[in-house]
Amino acid sequence: MKGQQDLTHQPRRNQRVPDEDDIILLRPEMLKKKEPQGENIPSPTTPLPKFSSSSGTPAPISQSTPLPRSKASLARETLLRAQAQQSVYLERLPAHIRHIQAQWKTAQENQGLRTQELLSLYQSVFVLGGLSQTCELKQLHNLAQELLQSLNSLFRGAAVSVEQAYRHACLQIEQLSHQVEHVASFPIPRLSDLKTEAYSQERASSYINQGELRPGLVVGERYEVLAEVARGGVGIVYLVRDSRDHSLQALKILSLRKSRNNKNYQRFQREVKMLEKLQHPALVRMHDTGTAQRIPYYVMNYLPGGSMHSHLESGALPPPVALSLIMQVAEALHHAHQNGVLHRDIKSTNILFDDQGNPILTDFSSALPVDKNATRLTRMGSVIGTPCYMAPEQFTGSHPLDQRSDIFSLGFLLYEMLAGYHPLAELHPTEALSKITTNQYPQLSEINPALPESILHICERAMAHERNHRYASASDLAFVCQREIQQMDATFTLPASAEESSDNA
Repeated sequence: MKGQQDLTHQPRRNQRVPDEDDIILLRPEMLKKKEPQGENIPSPTTPLPKFSSSSGTPAPISQSTPLPRSKASLARETLLRAQAQQSVYLERLPAHIRHIQAQWKTAQENQGLRTQELLSLYQSVFVLGGLSQTCELKQLHNLAQELLQSLNSLFRGAAVSVEQAYRHACLQIEQLSHQVEHVASFPIPRLSDLKTEAYSQERASSYINQGELRPGLVVGERYEVLAEVARGGVGIVYLVRDSRDHSLQALKILSLRKSRNNKNYQRFQREVKMLEKLQHPALVRMHDTGTAQRIPYYVMNYLPGGSMHSHLESGALPPPVALSLIMQVAEALHHAHQNGVLHRDIKSTNILFDDQGNPILTDFSSALPVDKNATRLTRMGSVIGTPCYMAPEQFTGSHPLDQRSDIFSLGFLLYEMLAGYHPLAELHPTEALSKITTNQYPQLSEINPALPESILHICERAMAHERNHRYASASDLAFVCQREIQQMDATFTLPASAEESSDNA
């Protein structure tokens, strides 16, 4: 037990501690704030520009100088994003919190949780953490992370006594009740009634010319841009509103500067073609494609539940939870392999959660088509991916890549979930690759000695240096994870006197 104490509270060495400005709480008075004045603020009466690939020959891209963004414009964009997200997800939070409380009450009455009930509870808290972060509710997000820490300690029996962990969990569940009242007091704007900034055609063209979109632009005569969500090597992802049903979607567009490179353009188009072939519940779904002034884009489902990377802030996951998530991702990965797609960049930041807490494998920008007959790429793979997750052959070029390279990355993801952090994340890419090649990184059994040998074996086999020693397919990995979960099916016992523990809280 003592050896486990530092493990549960192991800091996320590859995770930046958020600043106060990282998460902005939307207060009622913010919604009533008057529009700031400034010469850089477009007129709200200007009609929205529309770009569509179906309108014939695209208009030439304007070469006008882009206008600088004022602080007032940035502030309004931040407020707009919070409004758009809250209007969809904020109203779900009170009911979701009550659902967690009901799950906990049932566990108290039964004086324990079975494995499947534990998985369900963890999934519920995952959703709470992700939605509160999406809605920029910092206090609620922190409370969700603390509750995950208590559940980790309670069901792993580490760091603190079971009774103390139980009291912490009871206290945090009680604090959720106050959060319900706090969230319920927020004015929730209807998404269809939100007012966004309107840009003139000249201003819109200048922003398109810089490879960026601004709130108020309408892409494909359908998707209104609300805010930027993420930025990658060649593309930018935006939160958009579908004018047909007012739903939130994610739109990824190729950066204009990157599109001038023919290889980047082909790479983006190849990503679109591969996503068209993939239809699996645990894979990101593409709904629409098009071009905005010759720049390609595609629309996919918006995932508000946060990333695996952010959820690991609370520490290592209990084995049944980690195995369940890996099983779902492995099944999705097997579907991709069966359809001739090799992902090549599996990592914790590319596993996102939907609003039901289901893991979704995203970002196929590094993926390559696979020769189905040979179950490998038709040519030697390039060194593309994240070094600290790469299989040895992925960067040495010693063998043509196949599905076993993705299995290695998935094995390292399982390692990270069971350890609570990635041991190579902060190293220089060259040093990380060197340690993977020579197996010079801490063994999982050293970080978490309480793990059963059977789970250690699953992780070690998936991460075997020789690819012939790994699982032959992602489906095989999913099968052994499912079998292990079934064998682990048991009751995690809570203290016998639930009422007494609650009183002590």
